[in-house]
Amino acid sequence: MERRTKVVEKKEERTEKIRFQFDPHIELDFEGGQISSDTGLLLYREFEEKMGLMDLVKANISFKRPYRIHSNTDCIRQQVYSLLGDHEDNNDAEYTKEDPTMKKIVGKEELGSQPTLCRFENSFEEENIAQLQKVNSLFLDRAYQIEPMEEMIVDLDSSDDTVYGNQIGAAYNTYYKDKIFHPLFCFEGKTGDCLKADLRPGTDYDSQKVGDFLKPILKKYKEKKINLKFRGDSEFAIPEIYRLCEDEETKAEYFIRLRINDVLERLYEENKDKMQVDQENQNIRYGEFFYQAGSWEKARRVLVKEEKKPDELFPEVYFVVTNSEATSPKEGIEFYCDRGTAENYLKEGKLGFHWDRLSCEQFHVNACRLQIMVLAYNLNNLMRRLCLPENFRKYRIETLRSRLIKVGSKVSKHARKFAFHCPKSFPFKEIFLWILKAIQRLVLVPVS
Repeated sequence: MERRTKVVEKKEERTEKIRFQFDPHIELDFEGGQISSDTGLLLYREFEEKMGLMDLVKANISFKRPYRIHSNTDCIRQQVYSLLGDHEDNNDAEYTKEDPTMKKIVGKEELGSQPTLCRFENSFEEENIAQLQKVNSLFLDRAYQIEPMEEMIVDLDSSDDTVYGNQIGAAYNTYYKDKIFHPLFCFEGKTGDCLKADLRPGTDYDSQKVGDFLKPILKKYKEKKINLKFRGDSEFAIPEIYRLCEDEETKAEYFIRLRINDVLERLYEENKDKMQVDQENQNIRYGEFFYQAGSWEKARRVLVKEEKKPDELFPEVYFVVTNSEATSPKEGIEFYCDRGTAENYLKEGKLGFHWDRLSCEQFHVNACRLQIMVLAYNLNNLMRRLCLPENFRKYRIETLRSRLIKVGSKVSKHARKFAFHCPKSFPFKEIFLWILKAIQRLVLVPVS
């Protein structure tokens, strides 16, 4: 007797239609199929491929973690694009790992989960910090091939990253009155490129280890025959930096603010009569004199600005030390004051790329995480200035996300083709296509 098997057809589960009380004619369901919300990240993937970022990662980082299902490069790529999409840490991998755009960006059908990415981070060694810094430096070199730099403004700044757990290296800082890490950042003043970042313990003061941090930067670009100018706040007014910028191997014009002291105040009073009134603002006067602090081996030129503000009895006085001989006091102090742009770059890094989200237990792991965040920041910054139209280059990452990255699309697959169908109503379609063509027109000379 023939045995018959009953075939039961599996019915598709359909979600209940959702209605709104304010308008009962509106229905909502979750049966839209494969939808992506971050389609604009494909632009960044095209740019990253053109610039060869992950090739630099493979060539310059020695991972101790053996190859698993998710390679080390795949994990870094997934983290970089999660940051670009405003997903602040590995916990968000649970929300993004099913996104079709993210899968195509990484090139895998299955992405790393939160535990996978945490295991990857915890496999970092201390040597990986310098290797990631090297990758960042080489990545910037590729951009400078496309737009060569004749002059660089080197801006140095530190930041306070508040810590809420028991991370190694975090400590109470008496100046910031909080438990923090105290990282150091170096930006190129005109472009906003982050030249280097270094995570430091919370107990480090502003100028600690700054010579070791700054010297390789100045030396590298000096060897490339680039004219260097250095700006720093009064925390960096130390002989080590003066000598570094005066050395022929690392020579740079420096403009560093000085804290007022009794000697500076006396010299200011003695030279008051020689100060020149600003032609554009009669309430401002500029002057200069030579000054030698007790820790200095020689006297240096100091620029002075005196500004009388309304309703204030005494004028504000600023002092900036410099090794520039040709710069006028007004030009020198105005140039120094423009370093406020570095604080805006730092703000974008912290708010837009979560540079202060350093929640791993081990200090060196947090240091490596910061380097990956810097790579994400520079990927955006380089694409913004190399491939975006002029009116879009002024936008911070938050605006670029809302206009270019957070683009919804319906996904379909036909044979070997994988299509992202963006809405006809997308208001920045022409800009999107313009950027894609600009990326594809880039010509890059291969570098090691």
